[in-house]
Amino acid sequence: MAARGRWLDLPRIDPVQLASATLSAEAALSAVRNDPLKWFRCSSVAQRRFIGALDVFDEVYMRAGQQSGKTVIGARCAVALMRGCEELDGEKLPHLGVPNVGVLLVQSYKQAEQGAIAALLDSIGDWPHHIVKVQNTIQAVYVRPERSRSEDHNKWSKCIIMVSQGEFPSGMRLDWVWADEPPKEHYWTELRSRGKANRKFIKFITATPLDRREWGPLKEWYRGCEWPDGNNGRVEIRMSVYDNTALSAEHLKRLEREWKDDDLRDAKLMGEYVHAFGKCPFDSAGLVRWGSRCEKGMPLESDPRVTWWADKCHCVQRKMMLVADPSAGIFDAKNEHDPAGLIVGCRICRQVVARYNGYLQAHELGRMARGLADNFGRALVVHERNSGYGESFLLGLGNYGNVYIEHHGDRMKAMTERIGWATTATSRGVIVGAVQKAIREDTVKVYSRECVDSLADVIIGADGKIQAAAGCHDEDMIIVGLFAHLCETLPVYVQENVDMGKLVRERYGIVGSVADGDDFAVDW
Repeated sequence: MAARGRWLDLPRIDPVQLASATLSAEAALSAVRNDPLKWFRCSSVAQRRFIGALDVFDEVYMRAGQQSGKTVIGARCAVALMRGCEELDGEKLPHLGVPNVGVLLVQSYKQAEQGAIAALLDSIGDWPHHIVKVQNTIQAVYVRPERSRSEDHNKWSKCIIMVSQGEFPSGMRLDWVWADEPPKEHYWTELRSRGKANRKFIKFITATPLDRREWGPLKEWYRGCEWPDGNNGRVEIRMSVYDNTALSAEHLKRLEREWKDDDLRDAKLMGEYVHAFGKCPFDSAGLVRWGSRCEKGMPLESDPRVTWWADKCHCVQRKMMLVADPSAGIFDAKNEHDPAGLIVGCRICRQVVARYNGYLQAHELGRMARGLADNFGRALVVHERNSGYGESFLLGLGNYGNVYIEHHGDRMKAMTERIGWATTATSRGVIVGAVQKAIREDTVKVYSRECVDSLADVIIGADGKIQAAAGCHDEDMIIVGLFAHLCETLPVYVQENVDMGKLVRERYGIVGSVADGDDFAVDW
């Protein structure tokens, strides 16, 4: 009876009001289904940047965590382009003309069925469209442009669904292309050339970097293209799950719990580049700390090929060290040959203030090092002499005198001396250990994003050896490791400003006041 009494105490609901509220809700839902783009609102600043970037850059890469909203914004933009919308949530869109033709590139139909394709259909809603299926698989979607009155879907905009492992897109002519998740390198390279003559061609990628074999090319394509400046018509925008205001705090905590012990946790939450195959030997938190410190440098006036961070070292007595890793200097499109690397750092505050990375022959790198060493106060020059490139480097260095000399000797063998550093199986461990210590203890300051990314590309291979991942190089690890190691092991003399009068008074026990500016005058 008590329970019945409590039910009886509930307020009565007017059936007319309930029916009216139900009809209002159904009308609102129907309006959203009829035109999803009209009611769409960005759930993050990154999504808004993504829309605006399509009108400014040729290629836009959204590197994001899972459930951050990357596929949603990709689908909304694709449909908006097909409809010929001038803007999306107040952000201007590029004008491609309608009808237009685009491609949605996915890794597999099975993966895309509940992902990009589902997001595309959700973005279309009940807006007039036509779906083409082959054996129950969606192959294309037609969408009627906003100003079109034609009922013939062949005169509407068209989105072709393609798979990276499928038919090659040779001969196609497109207005836009969207890759959801990392595309195959050769496939995306081909799609880049599929634009129409004298027409704007929009290319965008939304991806979570989970597999090194898949995101490796993306990292190279968009290196140095960070928002907002971008580079060479390309821009990379970052987005994490924490940027997505549509996710509740409880949901974010659940994701953190579920991915706590996942090796790909940082990729899924933050969109960080993580090696699914091969662990990086360097402290991940330390690399994030180094990465947060990175900033864009400026071309050195005396040699614009070198990037310089002018305002970092404030040491009165600048004791600089130049570390170089020469190579054959052979460039190839497949990125198989090692570039040369060079850094200049202060031995006192241990800050790397200049960096070069590129394809210079060894003797040319030596000439560059000579100019930089003179420019940076007769810096100590240290070079790796492996593979015979060291001798050629010295020819370019000329008669420069302040060079590192490696000493070896023990009780059973006479001491040997050679100019430069030789990296062996043993000394490579010294270099790796020095980098590990510098990153974990933060004893070296590096401001180059490319350098820090290169360190993150180092992995422990299947054979246990520490090496650069496939398609990457280790020259930054070598030169940063040498700099960190030699800063620890080579003493640097710093002359201090000494008050000689005070020193003499203290030594001879003279006490009293100083009269008339005479350091040795004493009141008796």
